[in-house]
Amino acid sequence: MSKYVPFATRKRLPIYYRMFKTLKTREYQTITSNELEKILKIDARTIRRDFSYIGRLGRQGYGYQVEEMISIFEDEFELNVIEPVILLGFGHLGYAIASYCSKMNNISVLAQIYEVDKKLIGTKKYGIEILDYHNIEKSVDKNVHMAIIAVMPQLAQEIFEKLVLLGFNGFINFSGGEIFNDRDDIIVYDIDIMQVLQSLIYDLRAEY
Repeated sequence: MSKYVPFATRKRLPIYYRMFKTLKTREYQTITSNELEKILKIDARTIRRDFSYIGRLGRQGYGYQVEEMISIFEDEFELNVIEPVILLGFGHLGYAIASYCSKMNNISVLAQIYEVDKKLIGTKKYGIEILDYHNIEKSVDKNVHMAIIAVMPQLAQEIFEKLVLLGFNGFINFSGGEIFNDRDDIIVYDIDIMQVLQSLIYDLRAEY
């Protein structure tokens, strides 16, 4: 990514990219920011401001060219580049994540899986051998810098700190446990399913 884009906008770019890809499959040629607002539930002014960082705003009254926007996202922001990631934890949640990654392979490739359960270590899932977490310093793929943490909440911080020492700088935390991160060069995305469910319940109730 060669140009400056604010953090909040960067988080929305994959949402836009995925939507334009969906619009292409539905044979949309153009779409306006107001139409995108209705679909994505993102204010049209925010959408227009986000797209202003791309430098191409579309034509007033005509909207954005779907094919052109996909090309811009891919060429300028490299959203079509597949990145490797490792998975920590292969319980029920880890299994579901691995299954999803094996099917949605246009975003990332699952490079390694780590566990502490001796019954799982050495077995293969989705063509990937499950490795012993206790040997991660020796076996970790040095070309990978992103990790998905799907372990018990109380273990998340310890695993995070170990992986940072191993050179990892991008994390998705599914554990439900809090990860303390005070470094600007390390990014952690917390995804708490129960928290999202609580927000959904609140929003639905607020509508009535």
